[in-house]
Amino acid sequence: MFNKFKRDIVRLEIRALHPENFINRLWIEEVYVENLKKENISTICIDIEAKDLERVKIFAEEEEIKINIVGRSGRAYYKRKLKKRSVLYAGVILLVALTYYLSTYLWSVSIATESAVSPYEIRQLLKDNGIVPGIKKSKIDIFQIEKLLCQQNKEIIWAKARIEGTRLKIKIAEKQTPPNIEDDTTPCDLVAVKNGVIKNVYTKSGTAIVKDGDVVNAGDVLVSGIQGKEESTYEVHAEGSVKAETNYERETIIDTTQPKRVKTGNFIVNKYITLFGKKIYLKNGLNNFDNYDKIDKTDSFIKSEYLYEVKEENISEENIEKKIKEVSDKLYSDITINFNKKIKIVDTVRENKEESEGVYKVRVLIIAEEDISMPRAMENSNSGQ
Repeated sequence: MFNKFKRDIVRLEIRALHPENFINRLWIEEVYVENLKKENISTICIDIEAKDLERVKIFAEEEEIKINIVGRSGRAYYKRKLKKRSVLYAGVILLVALTYYLSTYLWSVSIATESAVSPYEIRQLLKDNGIVPGIKKSKIDIFQIEKLLCQQNKEIIWAKARIEGTRLKIKIAEKQTPPNIEDDTTPCDLVAVKNGVIKNVYTKSGTAIVKDGDVVNAGDVLVSGIQGKEESTYEVHAEGSVKAETNYERETIIDTTQPKRVKTGNFIVNKYITLFGKKIYLKNGLNNFDNYDKIDKTDSFIKSEYLYEVKEENISEENIEKKIKEVSDKLYSDITINFNKKIKIVDTVRENKEESEGVYKVRVLIIAEEDISMPRAMENSNSGQ
């Protein structure tokens, strides 16, 4: 009897016409055998101590019996295995230790500004106060940085600093100078900025040229800057609003005969760090995907690389309507994304028409009501005389 946790154990597969006779000889030769298992009529598996392996091989040659080593176990075996791979394990431990050590330092600074203050100015302020790449993160006080930026640059009204991984992120808001409001009395007309059907005309000064129901084109005069009676007229700065019904239209073609890329659900995640502009992979899975999408996440010291397997498949009949609706919603969103609160949507028309087999034209029309007037200097104005 031997302890497999203390000694080196070898698992043998013995193939012979009568393997039992060979087992008997091993017992006679004082080779201790354990875990005997008969696989079939001519094959038996046994455990022996590694120190007896060479003797067993000699006995097998004498008996013309075939033996195979099918496994090893025991503390001695694992110690030898560990010793062979000691350099590899030491390298892994060193890499983990180095990664952890490097992650305690700041390696980059990201700065988001608006218009008056440049990122270079902020970077110089940080540099003058000792905040530079390579500084230990424990020496950085983000609240002190925020206070420092507001105190040393009078254009900054608010600052936010935070540390993400090995990166310091700075975001600032600048003081806004209120615009100078001037009372412009220069004579002008109000003209249409786009085509439309007039719905309402309101004037504070000037003479209305159009009325409800009139169709106007971009550039037409809506309110004239000439006021008074025929025998006594004078030029004014036309003011008011002219609301009209306007149209916004977009259309596109969908080809449902073309295959689309669909994720299969299979993916690989690789981990790496970047040193001196080169990638050093900590984990690099085998990529057997024929088609895949690649996404990198680089917001920390240990970066991630995601590979998503995709396949191409044709759009099924039941998904065509869904695809048309998605495209129609996208067109609607593209039209209305720049609408301000003063534009009122009156009606929406959505259409789709099959131009040819599997090819559809999708159209979205938005009918809106808005002020289409804008001032334009009068031609041949006498204001300068």
